[in-house]
Amino acid sequence: MVTLRPFQPGDETPLVEAWNRSMPADPTTAGWFRDCVLLDPNFDPEGLRVAVTGDDVVGCAYAVRRLIPLAPGTDLEPDIGWIPFFFVVPEHRGGGLGRRLLQEAVTFLEGLGRTKVEFSSYTPQLRAAGRGRRAVPRRVPAARRAGLPDALLAGRHGPHARRLPDPARRARPAPAARARGLRLPQPRDRRAA
Repeated sequence: MVTLRPFQPGDETPLVEAWNRSMPADPTTAGWFRDCVLLDPNFDPEGLRVAVTGDDVVGCAYAVRRLIPLAPGTDLEPDIGWIPFFFVVPEHRGGGLGRRLLQEAVTFLEGLGRTKVEFSSYTPQLRAAGRGRRAVPRRVPAARRAGLPDALLAGRHGPHARRLPDPARRARPAPAARARGLRLPQPRDRRAA
């Protein structure tokens, strides 16, 4: 039986191992995971939804909202939440686990008053340089069933973000990260960590 729960200390290594089994064309390292996820000042363990069976991590979905302004003079974008990545190990695919994980991630953000979700808006997990959807074909159907549009699955962000259901129908396009002067993490950053 698969149980979904928030991130707990000690999940780091099993999460990285499950990530790499799930996405061999887009691997990560413990250093990158630590630096870019766990040490992100916006990290909330409740938003990192982990799927476990016994002691084994079999998937996760990460939902995050801004707790620290991106730059001086900017707001916290209180209506927007992000889902930077999700995955399910191969032997647990096809049974709805990806959809369950995404639903929990969206529910977490809704509970914090977010009215809009941007998928993979600041990490290149779904579309690493030159790889596109072919590198992660199994995530596309799960994301579609969860209501994420194809434009997001192709690595586009901003106005294509999924709006959360009523009563919150206020969707405001967010400027692209590059327009904000933010340097996006690159696949080489994960390999070097």
